[in-house]
Amino acid sequence: MNSSTTKSARPLNPSPLQSEQTELASLRARVLLANAESLRRETLLAFRPQRRLTVSAWADAHRVLPDDSAMKGARWRTAFTPYLRDVMNSFLD
Repeated sequence: MNSSTTKSARPLNPSPLQSEQTELASLRARVLLANAESLRRETLLAFRPQRRLTVSAWADAHRVLPDDSAMKGARWRTAFTPYLRDVMNSFLD
């Protein structure tokens, strides 16, 4: 058996074009892997449980007073009505 007939058709010294194609394929694989990792990270962040807030803390962060109130469109501040803090937070009990 002749050793030249049993070897694969791949030359020992690849052409510059073959080297470039191999490098391009390697680069594509790294980009796909990086994109997959980024997608995984973003998905985990999207499904991460939100931190628990008391009702009064949520109101301080998100509640806006209506335009027909004395403080048109201002943010709610429980500090202005401390007597309501326990009332609001009792909803969690």
